[in-house]
This record gives sequence, structure tokens and C-alpha cells, in this order.
Amino acid sequence: MPYQLYGLFLFALIGSITPGPNNILLFVSGQHFGVRKSLPLMIGIQTGFFVLLVLSALGVSALITARPGLHVVMKAVASAWLLYLAFRIWRMDRLQGDVAPRLITFSQAFFMQFINPKAWTLTLNGAAAFMPVYATPIARISAFIVVFISVGIFSMTVWVNAGHALSRLVASPATHRLLTTILALLLASTLIAVWM
Repeated sequence: MPYQLYGLFLFALIGSITPGPNNILLFVSGQHFGVRKSLPLMIGIQTGFFVLLVLSALGVSALITARPGLHVVMKAVASAWLLYLAFRIWRMDRLQGDVAPRLITFSQAFFMQFINPKAWTLTLNGAAAFMPVYATPIARISAFIVVFISVGIFSMTVWVNAGHALSRLVASPATHRLLTTILALLLASTLIAVWM
């Protein structure tokens, strides 16, 4: 059992720490608003992801993704939302006057998880690969959720603090604009994963 837990931990860590929509948003939020003001975003992401973990552990999400029509609708909604977020990121350092960049709210972050292709992939593949190794349903679900949530908190903290640290190092507005352009393009590029 410790060996399987290690495999689950490694899978969750690699999946959670690598760039994706959540991590890019966390980085940008840390860069523009700091760690404390980014807490609603972090809690919203983690709460939504927790619901996905439970659904995946119970097998419900597999039924949803098995329906081709619903799957296409979810991909279209995810694409539109990711493009909107990429545009918001790109615009952050280009706003003038009294128009200030806005924080992503708890509810936006929560509902984003249900159209986040990386979150679906992690939860579905994690459940398929690591859930069967535990003897009882309670042990399976508990280990799956606890490992993913713990690793998720660590990964989110790394990304939001990295954004905040970079904001202190980069003083030039032109460099800030370049960075937000790169991040917006990275977020938009996750659409490739949505339609593959």
C-alpha cells in the first residue's frame, strides 16, 4: 500500500505543479494582487477541484464524459472561458486610468473547474489508475482525495508566491506587459489539449 500511495502522490504532484489554466491564473493573481488577495481564487479552485475528485471517485464524471454530445458542449464552453481568461490576463497591464484589473472571484474559480480540461484529465485518470489498489471504498476515496488536496494546496502556494515574488523583481511596465502577453498565450494554448 505505501508503494501505491507513492505512485498516487507522484501522479498528483506532477499533474498539479505543471502549467495549466489554474496555475497560470494563480501566477498572474499573485503577480498583480499578492498572496492574501489571491486567497478567494485559491479556495475556489480547491473547492471546485474537491467536488471533481469526489465525482471521479464515485464514477459519476466518467458517465458524463461518455456522452459525446455533452462532451462537445463542455469543450466549447471550456474554450470560450479559456479565451476570455487569456484576454483578461493580456489586458491587465494595458488598462488605463480608473479601470483596474479585477480579481477572479471564488465562484468563478469554483465553476471553472467543471470546464477545466486539465482538472478533468487529472481526476479521471487518477481515479482510473489509483483507485482500485485500496481494499475498501472508504480507503480508496479518502486516500485519493487527501493526496490530491494536499498536493494541490502545495502547488497553488508555489505558483501564487512565484507570481508575487516576480512582481517584486520586475519593475519595468514593458516587461510586465511582455510577461502577461506570454502568460495569456500560454493559457490560450491549453485549448489544444481541450480538442485533442
